[in-house]
Amino acid sequence: MFGLSDIIKFLFSFFLIMPIVTLIHLSGHIFFVTIFGGSEKKILIGCGNKLFAFRNIEVRKYYFWNGTCEFKGLKHDNRLTNTLIYLGGAIFNLISMLIIYSFGNLVSIYLFFFLCYVFLPVSDVFLGRIA
Repeated sequence: MFGLSDIIKFLFSFFLIMPIVTLIHLSGHIFFVTIFGGSEKKILIGCGNKLFAFRNIEVRKYYFWNGTCEFKGLKHDNRLTNTLIYLGGAIFNLISMLIIYSFGNLVSIYLFFFLCYVFLPVSDVFLGRIA
């Protein structure tokens, strides 16, 4: 079944890999927001009280839990630009997964989180925020 090494891998993935994947995912959204002229861009990692902020990235107490990005107004606001903004996270996850794939065994851990972001519904999308 599961051994101690599996629990250590899970904890490593949950507390270290997951926030990194979240940052990569949200960076994909912000990348396309920047291309289409969005203003006041901000990445929030986690939920709860604010731990610290660096430029436009804010890390919260439960940093491993979820993430969101915020922006105001787009210069080019239409269906195509909104579609690319929503796909930006999955595109960045896919690109980073392919880069990591070239390095070896970390793929199985990263692939799990990639598939979670792409195929599982994210509650923030239904609340009107990009997840």
